[in-house]
Amino acid sequence: MNRSLLLSRYRSASLAAAVLACMVTAPAMAQGSAPANSTSFAPSSGNGWSVLPYTKRGYMGLNLGRTRFDLGCGLGNMSCDSHSDLAFNLYTGGMFNDWLGMELGYVNTGKLERAGGTTRAQGVDLLLVGRVPMGSFNVFAKAGGIYGRTKVTTDLLSGIPSGSKSGGGLALAGGVGYDFSPSSGVVLEWSRNKFKFASEGHPNVDTTQVGFIHRF
Repeated sequence: MNRSLLLSRYRSASLAAAVLACMVTAPAMAQGSAPANSTSFAPSSGNGWSVLPYTKRGYMGLNLGRTRFDLGCGLGNMSCDSHSDLAFNLYTGGMFNDWLGMELGYVNTGKLERAGGTTRAQGVDLLLVGRVPMGSFNVFAKAGGIYGRTKVTTDLLSGIPSGSKSGGGLALAGGVGYDFSPSSGVVLEWSRNKFKFASEGHPNVDTTQVGFIHRF
């Protein structure tokens, strides 16, 4: 692995770690202003404010993981990974009622090494969220759309064209969560985004992540 790739991964990891650290310290800073009846993210959690309009009991989260691209490796004997380096998803959400909510987020899949070059994808998604609380645990599913941009660089001998493309596509996700305090929790989440690529259509771009959630 060359020096520039190591530096790029170090910078990505450092940025994500810094954001996560800010989110971890946020509950202590906000404790004095939290509503007295805010005891969980279950239906009894009250009417806390939200960034998103028409919602309440707002939250923000950061997920970290790796992405698998359903893309070819091209011709020849070139190196080809199936998973990217560090991927992350930064998002905020709120609830319409006890079971249905909405999320707005930024998705970055990290960098994939393949076909003598790199493949990247990033975008903004808007999702409806269905959540079922079960004590300290919850299960959730998400569906909506993502508008993103992809950038592919390859070796000429790979047979895969280079190029950038922007466009919209389907976004799905699901997972489980656990609340370890009234304002904090963790999630294990799988997502699938249909990014648009210049010459390879809308392949599956799947990410498995763990994350931290802070509730307002």
